[in-house]
Amino acid sequence: MDQLSEIDQQIAANIAAGNAIEGVDLTDKQIERYIEVVSHTARMRSKMLGEDFHDVDFAMGAAVVLFATGKNGKVPPAWIYNAMRGVPIFDKAD
Repeated sequence: MDQLSEIDQQIAANIAAGNAIEGVDLTDKQIERYIEVVSHTARMRSKMLGEDFHDVDFAMGAAVVLFATGKNGKVPPAWIYNAMRGVPIFDKAD
């Protein structure tokens, strides 16, 4: 258990220091596509789960990938600011 905690601490320290996961360098096109897929999936999950869907949790989970790969500047502002304002992050599914 202590070993896992140490690894978690190292990962957190690397992310906080702005260090990306070694060997992962997402292109802008890959990031754009990732955000599109996350947004589409969020809308579909919202439609399926209704009130049981929590868009803040979903968005922050998706943002972890961008932080871990050193692309935290690519996190869509709505994922952060809408959550802070208490308004929906993703458009509702049709």
